Parts: sequence; C-alpha cells; structure tokens
Amino acid sequence: MADSKPSPGDVFAVNSKKQKFVAVKDAPKTNRSSLFSRCRAVVVANMERYPAEMFGMLGPDDWEDLLRVKHKKTAPQRGSGGLDGTGRRTPAVSERFLSDVEGQNEHLAESELADQLVWKDLCEHKFSRTGLTRPKGLTLPWPMLVRQLQDQAETLVRFKKMEDMAEDNEEMLEYSYEDEQCILNATQTLKDSPMNLKLLKESGIGRVLKKMIKASTNRSPHLSIFERIEMPEAGIMPGRAAGKGKDIPVLKHLKKQLQLWMDLAASIGVDMNGSSAKKGSGMDFLDDALDLRLAEDCVNWRQLFSTLKSKADQRREKLGQKIRNNRKRDNKVRPKIVKVQTMSHKKAAMLNRSSASQATWQRGGGGVKEYGGAKVLSLRKEAQHQSQRQKGGLPKKTSGFGQAVAFATSTKLTPMQQAQQSRRKAAALVSMGGGKRMAVHENMKGCRVGGNKFAASGVRKIADADAHARKKEKWNKVAKR
Repeated sequence: MADSKPSPGDVFAVNSKKQKFVAVKDAPKTNRSSLFSRCRAVVVANMERYPAEMFGMLGPDDWEDLLRVKHKKTAPQRGSGGLDGTGRRTPAVSERFLSDVEGQNEHLAESELADQLVWKDLCEHKFSRTGLTRPKGLTLPWPMLVRQLQDQAETLVRFKKMEDMAEDNEEMLEYSYEDEQCILNATQTLKDSPMNLKLLKESGIGRVLKKMIKASTNRSPHLSIFERIEMPEAGIMPGRAAGKGKDIPVLKHLKKQLQLWMDLAASIGVDMNGSSAKKGSGMDFLDDALDLRLAEDCVNWRQLFSTLKSKADQRREKLGQKIRNNRKRDNKVRPKIVKVQTMSHKKAAMLNRSSASQATWQRGGGGVKEYGGAKVLSLRKEAQHQSQRQKGGLPKKTSGFGQAVAFATSTKLTPMQQAQQSRRKAAALVSMGGGKRMAVHENMKGCRVGGNKFAASGVRKIADADAHARKKEKWNKVAKR
C-alpha cells in the first residue's frame, strides 16, 4: 500500500514501528455512539446539578444543543393538550436554573431557542391562561399578539376572495365542516382578543375587517358564506363548546366587533366615520388597557414571564397590605374587656355548674369530675324521667269533675261486659330489653319467676292466667243455670 494519509472518512490502523497509515478495508460497522454524544447525554441528565457559572464555557450553539436534547428527552411519548399541545405537564428545566444561567452568562441570555422551548412552557405552567394571574392582555408577547390578529384577518379575507370567484361564475360557494370551524375560530379569536389604539394600528385589523364586511353585505344573503354560517350570540366558550343564546350569522358578530373597536378609537379622540364618542364607549376594553401597556414592552416569552411574575408579586403584596390594614382596623374598633365580674351563686346554680361540682357519685362515692362532670348528672336525670314514663307514666293533674264526665255512662253494663272490660284492663307496664314495654295483667302484678322480677319470660304466665279466668267464668255461668 502507498504511504499516504487517509481521508477523514476512511477507517485505518496505525503501525507504531513504521509510523505508516494502513487502511482497513471491509471494517465492521458498529452502532456505538461517539464520545461526544455520551458526554452530552450525561450533562443533559444532570444539567440542573451543575453550577450556573460552569455553562459559561459553552457557546450559544452548544447551549441550544443541550436545551434541544433536554426538551426532547423530557417530551411525553404520546398525548395532547398540556403546555405545548403534546401532553407536556412540566417545562424541560426549572425557572430558577434557567434564570441563574442566563443571569451569570450574558452570551447565553438571548437564546431564541430557549425562549421558544423553555420560557414559553414556563409562562403556561406558572401562569395558566384560565387563572386570575394571567390577564387577557398578557396572553402573548406583543409581536405574536399583532401577528395573531393579522392571521385571523387573512383567514377571513381568503374566504372573501373565494366568494368573489364563486360570484363571478354565478355559483354559490360550498364549504366543508373544516371551513366552517376555521371561520368560527377566527371570529371567536377576534372577539376574545384585547384591543387598544396601538394594537389596532399595527395589526391593521380594522381596515381589513371593514372592507370584508362591506363586500359581504352587498352580496345576496344566500351567496355570502358569512351569512349562512351561524354561531351562538354569546360566542363559543373556551372549551370550544357552543355557548348559550340563539344563533346569529357570523357577519353580524363581525359587525358588532368592528363597531366596538371604532367606539374605542372615537373615545380616545380619533375621528372615525360612522362612530362618535358616546358615554361609556370603550368601556369593554378598559380592563385590558393597563395590561396592554405592559405587553407593549414584552417582545418575547422571557420578558413576558418577568412581567407576569412582577405583576403577581405586586398583587400578593397589595393583598397582604389589605389584610394587615383590616387587622389594625379591627383592633381599634373591637370592644375591649375592662372589668371581669365573677358569676353569682344564683346564676351558677341555674347553669348547674356549682351543684355539679359539689355533687358526688352515688354509686362509687367519687367526685363528679371523675365520671364526666355535670353532663353525667344531666344524663342520669334524663334516664330517671324515662324510666318513670316506662313504668307507669308521669302523674297528670286532672280535676274531679273532668274524671266524672270522662267515665260517666248512660247505661248499666251487663256482667258479661264487665268481665270483658276487666280482662282488657292492664294493671302495669313491664320494661323489657331494647327499650320495649309489655302490658301485664293485674293478676300477674308483682309475680316473680325464678327469684327475679317478672320480665319477658312471664308471657307464658299471662296466657295461663287468662285461660284460668275464662274457665272460672264459664263454670260460674254453668252453676247459675
């Protein structure tokens, strides 16, 4: 072989004795990664563990390469929604780490890739668009906000040109479901977009929308696509679900929105044809005015995150100051205790406090506090009242005249009726288990079974006593005959 230096792409071996390059033909190809890619993988896996000043030795391209790999490694395999539409739930790196790196390394602080891949996710993660910390005026950086309005205007103009071509051919423009959704989304975006005079001028949305509305109005309603497509009067909700209210044409929505923008410009002093400064005009965009002034200085996601963070800190500080002022006011207005008087013996007795503290437990002789205090005594009294009701009932005060009237009879009872009345009469109530009561015949009153007071087992005794009374009555009748 000739002693010549191989090309960079050749596979070669070096003879250490003769110092010659020897090409190796048909060398086996391997899938092993290079040393650079291995080192990069280690750095990406432990990126946030390194000190921020260590990344100063990297150039902007190397730094963006690390962020690109980190973003790819942390991306979900499948999904939708999330921070960027792929199902991502958290940013690739934390805000604290990225702020430290860009703060200590000025040559890495203006990376556009970091702005798109990381700072955008940080804004969406910490300040949700549906939360109170993300006002409508700070949804997007200023250049993107202008571009968004221009894109929606271009979408509507594209369909307007398609209408012109169909009208020239004396045909009615046909549209698909995708075209309908495209027009509805563009209209809803214009309705939800914040607006001020500077945004109206830079985007040029007012002039474009006015020409498009004028051309569609001059057409016949059945030829205009903006007249045939309808959407709810309240608009489409954030979840892109149908809102409440009757459906009206899209063209009517666009006319109403254009009139609001013209009223806003007229309220500031701009001479607008067909619109005058009315009382209360421009109030629909008053809440967005201050936020849009802050958004004008935000040209990227990095600055937008800083603005949102400072706004959240100010809001938290104002809330804390408001709470402190309320506490100070309450301390001044709140009545203070000047003198404390001890409770009299009569009041204490009424509340059953002194008597409860001096009473003793009858069963064991211990103090009331040992068994639960006054609460135990009240429970015992309640139990005594309940047991009295179960035994015979509480005595009721009745007059003698009332009893005479209640038990007065107009006719005299026969011996048979008197016997039946005596059998039905119950002399006592016996308490049984589970809070139940049982009526006991007067002949069984005071009866004992097995040395115990008559209880549930005395049912048989009652049956025997009733049978004996019937037999005795029957023999008496026979004897009389």
